[in-house]
Amino acid sequence: MAFPGTLFWSLLRLSRQRVVLAILRQVRAAAARSPNANQAPAALTLSKPTITEGLPSGSLVGTLNATDSTSTSLTYSLVAGDGDTDNTFFTIDSAGLKTAATFNAAEKSSYSIRVRVTDEGGAFFEKPFTIRSEEHTSELQSLAYL
Repeated sequence: MAFPGTLFWSLLRLSRQRVVLAILRQVRAAAARSPNANQAPAALTLSKPTITEGLPSGSLVGTLNATDSTSTSLTYSLVAGDGDTDNTFFTIDSAGLKTAATFNAAEKSSYSIRVRVTDEGGAFFEKPFTIRSEEHTSELQSLAYL
């Protein structure tokens, strides 16, 4: 049989632990409902999903843009996942998607990439894009069809 004083203190310690756990659960639940909780970026777009063939490596394809209701600083990156087949043909500089090669529309007319936007809180959103390579038409070729 336990000493009555020891039993009292053991029960008191258990009660404190349960109270602390209950408070932690309530704080976590409130944080999840809080309008200030970090939300992942959304609505990731690319201003122009086409590139004219023959342009040098480092040419700007288009500008990436995303919305985030809780962050002002967004970082864009190429990531592995569904739709990342041609990530190696591109780079991202700030929010600009750039070429990492010279494109030839006769050899390959579309490229698949996967982009991630991450906010300052670490929340992220990913989306695949298809970039089309278009043939370069000179003014002389255009005039020949007139």
